Amino acid sequence: MKVALLRPPDRDPPPNDFGPPWDLAMAAACLAAAGVEVRGHDWLRASADAAEGRLDRLLAADAPDVVGIFTEYAQRHQAFALARRVRARAPATRVVVAGELADAAPEIVLRHSGADAVVLDEGEEAWPELALAWAEGRDASAVAGLVVATPGGPRRTAPRPLRRDLDALPDPAYHLVDAVEAPLAGPAGAAPEVASVHCSSLRRAIVVRGSRGCFYRCRFCIESTRSSQMRGLSPGRLVDQIAALTARHPGTDVVFGDSLFTFDRARALAVSRALTARGLGVRWSAMTRTDHVDAELCRAMAEAGCVELAFGVESGSRAVQRAIDKRLAPATIAPAFAAAQGAGIRAVLMLMVGNPGETPATVRETIARVRELAPDRVLIKTAKLEPGSRLWAEEEAAGRVGEARIGGPVAPPPHLESAFTEADLAGFRTQLRPRTGWVDLGALGEPGAARAALAWAAPRAPRLVLGGPPG
Repeated sequence: MKVALLRPPDRDPPPNDFGPPWDLAMAAACLAAAGVEVRGHDWLRASADAAEGRLDRLLAADAPDVVGIFTEYAQRHQAFALARRVRARAPATRVVVAGELADAAPEIVLRHSGADAVVLDEGEEAWPELALAWAEGRDASAVAGLVVATPGGPRRTAPRPLRRDLDALPDPAYHLVDAVEAPLAGPAGAAPEVASVHCSSLRRAIVVRGSRGCFYRCRFCIESTRSSQMRGLSPGRLVDQIAALTARHPGTDVVFGDSLFTFDRARALAVSRALTARGLGVRWSAMTRTDHVDAELCRAMAEAGCVELAFGVESGSRAVQRAIDKRLAPATIAPAFAAAQGAGIRAVLMLMVGNPGETPATVRETIARVRELAPDRVLIKTAKLEPGSRLWAEEEAAGRVGEARIGGPVAPPPHLESAFTEADLAGFRTQLRPRTGWVDLGALGEPGAARAALAWAAPRAPRLVLGGPPG
């Protein structure tokens, strides 16, 4: 039994991407542990034509029995096209789709991809069960955690119980995945490497997820419809995993993909102290909330190698916080930034404009509250409807979004209806500047590009650093 796992191209890939997706690497690890021959292929930065050529060569040379495709919303049309191409080029090959979009809308994904099955969230252990069932001629409907294509239409199998003992799972098998590399690209018409606009200042990193679930139910987030039961690797097991991954991939930083790294303060302290005791010298970043950090915890994290914390604030308005079920007290914002920066950790302010309840008054309230924070970087997003979120479900129930949006013409997730134009939102962004912008001159090859980069970056940060982020 041979399995090939793919990540399809993205027409507009994110400026910072840390290689193969974690869920693909976990599926590869579980397949390999079960004795299934598996290879992963990350084609995020390939063109659509190049990906199709690679797929044709893969089918001809390797003849996989199963092709798995991991997709998010932005890649959905490329994923559907690759799935249909497998059908046309190798009719006997099984096709499986997974990833955030497949979990959010599995029946729609099956209809538009022509796949045999969808693996739902936290489904890494379903992959070897499914592959071996097909290898032995058994019915896939006995495998839990799937939506399978049948002559009568998509059918869900039994739900897969949540795994509580995450320590028993193998490490993500990034070494089994090859990737198409491409230079990072910045905003249109701008210098390609101005780090203050990126989601992370780390450049070469792998993703580690030390926990799963989220007990917050923010309406805009896809976690809002998933398990609220937070579970984590034990501190010792997590540090062992980091040690093994960084030894196999030397010179890499670590980005924690946890939705709330410090959800358990005692555990976050234990992880930090274990990293310090092991002396791994790994730089890392994480995401959390301002009501889940304090000065002592930040100092321990900094000593353990944490160089950046991204705080999901979204809004400084109490009214908007209530409307999106964020449940974040605005009074916690300033102390959290002070704690992180006081420990030497770069603090990233993440805001979201145009959420339910947003008005010109709430925008002014947010600006007034966060302007004096002096964040190291600011990331401002426009609120969008993401399949799998509570907001999407609400809009779908009202008939305003649905299958036509997912299977229809290429388009980003729709914005929420609000009183703001794109010009309004752009103006909001200019009023919140990071205190530091990094300009990597080494990435600028054309004559005059350095001057253009500096001219672009200067209005966006009061302090510019040439040569890229530290380290």
